Amino acid sequence: MGPLLNVADLDTISDVEPEVEAPSRRTISRIDQYRERVGTELNWTSFDLDVITPLHFMCRPTADPPEPVDARLESCLRRMLFHSSLLYTADRTESRDNTLAVTFAGSEGTAEAHLGPDLDGLSDSDLVRFARWPYMSMADDRLNVLRTVMVRELRGMAKSNYDTLTTKLRKILEEARWHYRLFIDERIEDHFRQIKEVSDYISSTTRRINNWVESMTSNLVNTLLATLGLVLITILGSVFKQNNPPIKLIEIGLTVYAIYIFALPGLYRMSNTLHSYILLMGELSDRKNEFIARLGFEKVTEKMSSIRLRKWQFWVWFVVTSLLYVATSMALLWLSWNVDSILSG
Repeated sequence: MGPLLNVADLDTISDVEPEVEAPSRRTISRIDQYRERVGTELNWTSFDLDVITPLHFMCRPTADPPEPVDARLESCLRRMLFHSSLLYTADRTESRDNTLAVTFAGSEGTAEAHLGPDLDGLSDSDLVRFARWPYMSMADDRLNVLRTVMVRELRGMAKSNYDTLTTKLRKILEEARWHYRLFIDERIEDHFRQIKEVSDYISSTTRRINNWVESMTSNLVNTLLATLGLVLITILGSVFKQNNPPIKLIEIGLTVYAIYIFALPGLYRMSNTLHSYILLMGELSDRKNEFIARLGFEKVTEKMSSIRLRKWQFWVWFVVTSLLYVATSMALLWLSWNVDSILSG
């Protein structure tokens, strides 16, 4: 008996029938894994298997005490298990000369084998591993690795390829498992490299935003100190020249400096900083989508959460600094317009 196939003779069928159970959800899910590859990873020409998968030929004696299994039945089940596994492993299968020809494709070329009746040297455990191993993950990684090894072990269109499969299946499976472990190790290393790349990019982006904030605050402080110094010098100069203070010259100086503060640090530098920030955010959006495609949404979003704080910090200081530049310019203009009355008073 098996999860999908039960064999009984006429004398015992009435005893076996009550023991037959419907396939479990796990078994149905595994069947779906095989069937999903048909038409995408598996190319069958001139035929189709609507239901049959290698799982359908896996069964074992359940009689107690065990009874001998008919040799012809056992041979038939083993052969069908092996052949169906080949159909669900090869890239292409087609009917040719009253037999089925399976073709494997890999990075090193292709190889073809014609299915035959002999299974010399194949153990039951090897047959079961061959049927199950390529489909033990949802991705196609195992299947692709096994096909590559098949191409390497077989010889193009050689007629002996089927015999090679039956005599070297264990070696082929071991080679596939070894290459798959290397493949997984490389993917793990690549995964950590990509995580490091994300972390480095986040650090670089954060550092650039911090530099802009520091530059804005530093320039603002320098401008305010220079403005305060100018006002103090103007007032002190006027005090020492009380009889004839150069009012007109002071008005022009304050007006020119007000225009300078508004135009250079206020308009030019702040616009340049804003333009650089917008370009960086556009690049950040593109890189974020690229990282999400490679690492997943949740992991990338979690790592980039620190940038949200830096973006908020940038906008706060950008708005505050811009307003202070405008306020300083307006204050200097007001002072230039009223300097005569202030000094005379």
